[in-house]
Amino acid sequence: MFLGVKFYNMGGQGIFAFPTYVNPNGNALHDILMVGIAMAVAMVLAFILTLIFFKDKAEASTVTAGVDLNPTNAELASPLGSTQMPASDSPIALGSPIAGRIVPLSEVKDEAFSQGYMGNGIAIEPTEGKIVAPADGILTSLYPTGHAMGITTDSGLELLIHVGKDTVKLKGKYFKVHVKQGDAIKKGQLLGEFEIDSIINAGYSTLTPFIVTNNNDYEQFAVTDQALVGTGDIIITLNKY
Repeated sequence: MFLGVKFYNMGGQGIFAFPTYVNPNGNALHDILMVGIAMAVAMVLAFILTLIFFKDKAEASTVTAGVDLNPTNAELASPLGSTQMPASDSPIALGSPIAGRIVPLSEVKDEAFSQGYMGNGIAIEPTEGKIVAPADGILTSLYPTGHAMGITTDSGLELLIHVGKDTVKLKGKYFKVHVKQGDAIKKGQLLGEFEIDSIINAGYSTLTPFIVTNNNDYEQFAVTDQALVGTGDIIITLNKY
């Protein structure tokens, strides 16, 4: 045993293990002292090695070095306003899956969306009951009721389109799906349809959250400032870290 240390009975871990090193037949404190010294050396070495080898991520301020923070007139005229990224960053653009009126996600009457628990995004009050693919990718999930679908784009974005609140209770009524789970889809492709008036008359909202569920993998998340959009109009741009 290292330094002649032994334990003499079963016990707990951490500081609760110290009594197990009390020698009932000799110098009661010898083993405890050796264990304490070993623990102290380990802590000091860990601290020193951390100081030497730890490297923090670059501060966000350093990322902006050399970037023109004064946008050009062309950039200011962009539908995404002052949050538009420089073209050299090659932002990923997402088309609107539904035509309608843009609503901030914070106004959705479902905390899972309004509080950002599901991810970042935008909501759309539909003016047309059609759902189209916002980008090329794979339809990775599809509720049997047709009210919600998940997409993984070719660029790695994970998207959720969720028509209405509590519309799962309609059990597929007023919804029609044109694809199946696992299908490869193309931007603008018709994925499904729904009857806006019938859903509203049944007592349900059709306000549709459009969410990037893995938004933590991306930066410079920007949403359109247009009030009304058509299917395929660019409504979200973002860059991967």
